[in-house]
Amino acid sequence: SRTGSQQQALAPLSITSSAVLPAPKRPTTPFTMAEEEVAWDSTVQEWLIDEGNCVAGALGDPATGTFYAAAPVEGEAGWAMVYKEPYEQMLAQEDGTEKSETIDESAIMKEV
Repeated sequence: SRTGSQQQALAPLSITSSAVLPAPKRPTTPFTMAEEEVAWDSTVQEWLIDEGNCVAGALGDPATGTFYAAAPVEGEAGWAMVYKEPYEQMLAQEDGTEKSETIDESAIMKEV
């Protein structure tokens, strides 16, 4: 059971996109309570997807940067839409050049 302060820290994330995405992959995290993960996946499905509010959504803990639930649940499609393991990407700089940067979504969530 989560405490009131933990519940407040958990905020649903959502995106809207029609892009075709690669096969879904859950993030590799120390969080291994599979039954609870599936329950939260179903909650995200019910509250965000089934209600027509968005095409994908996720839950994560901003204190640790751990994502632990995503939807749409079928085929774990939500994970493909909302999470990607750390990767390198060229990003435009203010001076007009480009620089390779590591994008780590878990670390970014901890900063927000």
